[in-house]
Amino acid sequence: MKAIRWVQSLLAMRIMRQGDVSYAEALQTLVNQVGDASDDVGAFYATYEEKGLSRSVKLKGRKFAVSPGAVGAFALPKLLRYAARMGIPGVVDIDMKAAHVHALWDLAGPVLQARSPQLAALREDRDKWVAEHLHTMPESDAGYESYKVLVLAVLNGKKPRPSWPKELRDLAAECQRIREMLAQKHPEVVEKLRKCKRDPVVSATSLLMMDLEQRHAESMIDAAGPALMSIEHDGIVVSDASPELLAKIAASVPWPVQFTTYPQTQEEFLAFAAKREPNHDWRATSNIPWCGVLRALKSCHIVLAPKSKEEDGDEKHKDEAKFMYAHTDFATVVASRLEGDVVVDHGRLKFFNRETCTWNFEGTDNELHNLVRTQLHDAFRGRHIAFEAYAPVWKAHGQVHPLLKCHSNITPVRAEVKSMLCGKAPEACDLRRMLPFKNGIVYDFEQGKAYKVHRGIAPSRTVPWDYDSWQLDGAVQKEFGDVVSDMLT
Repeated sequence: MKAIRWVQSLLAMRIMRQGDVSYAEALQTLVNQVGDASDDVGAFYATYEEKGLSRSVKLKGRKFAVSPGAVGAFALPKLLRYAARMGIPGVVDIDMKAAHVHALWDLAGPVLQARSPQLAALREDRDKWVAEHLHTMPESDAGYESYKVLVLAVLNGKKPRPSWPKELRDLAAECQRIREMLAQKHPEVVEKLRKCKRDPVVSATSLLMMDLEQRHAESMIDAAGPALMSIEHDGIVVSDASPELLAKIAASVPWPVQFTTYPQTQEEFLAFAAKREPNHDWRATSNIPWCGVLRALKSCHIVLAPKSKEEDGDEKHKDEAKFMYAHTDFATVVASRLEGDVVVDHGRLKFFNRETCTWNFEGTDNELHNLVRTQLHDAFRGRHIAFEAYAPVWKAHGQVHPLLKCHSNITPVRAEVKSMLCGKAPEACDLRRMLPFKNGIVYDFEQGKAYKVHRGIAPSRTVPWDYDSWQLDGAVQKEFGDVVSDMLT
């Protein structure tokens, strides 16, 4: 538990979001479910339920623990799972390696397997295939955080682009043939999905792959027995498992598995975090202690607690007075959610816009007032986990408390927030070598690649177009880049 408190003190954990909550708040949902938060290691029970359309077509689907008050660690982003399990000895993550590749291969059958050399090579060694065939492809062309995720998208029906390497386009064609065969083999699944999916053939294949994956995951669960700690999409997490038990779990499925341990020290976690999210400063800590945020939250909820009918008639006029006494606590909660996005630098307000990934160096009190109002509303409404693009995210819901709608109450909170967010904003860097686009992508001429703008890069102007990659064969793009590089040197 001490490890989680340390992670919550990192500035990046206040900045990053899972839906409507910060990463620090998302971690707190796990802590709140532990019986005794003073223990070094906390534990709780969670109920896993299938989500999605699988059950409607009589297939097995992925399981999530997202019930109110019983949210499992796998409902949180990978970085938070590593944070929650940091420092706990004997915890091992067992994943089926390249499960989607093996699932599609097994579903293809002998005839189409013989006609799928790229899928066969990918199944043999995914990392080697990516290194051999995607090295000429600009990373910005992938449209995803990595080539691994791009390959996963192709397996799940992403249409090929002319600029992709030939091997990747061939892989897309092989996957398309397999999908067409599966659609003919399972017409009832396709027909059922036709009512709710734009491309029922692609969706049917994804559900069939998921079904096979889950059947193997259930075999791993049975083999793990009491050592089971958590269920994940393509594997499980076990605690205090002997080498013999780990070997038994691996032998329970026909696909290769990989074993991963969790960081045991702060330095190991920081190294993992910096590699996974390199656009954040992982050495920076928040100026607002998390224990102070929790105390402030408790005070705010007391002020906002519903009154009985008798109290409502006699003491309604006292509510605003109670709010005024607690406005510093409300400001503490809001400031913890705005830290990193709002900086008061030598008296000047500077805001980071998450949508355009640009800094506004000439912010106003009216803009700050709007941000404070929005955060007050979101912080003190109900929360539930919804699914967006098959991933769980936290969403605020319900009515806004009347006290938080009154602008005369928000004004003193805004003043306190402003005093809590003093710091140093990054300097504007409209460098000649960088061309920022309006969709949050910047092209770096010196490095010859495009990447997402982050807080360390602070363009104050952007061109009025979205960035789109060059629609030419990757080898041609590489040749052109080499020629330009020679000219510049």
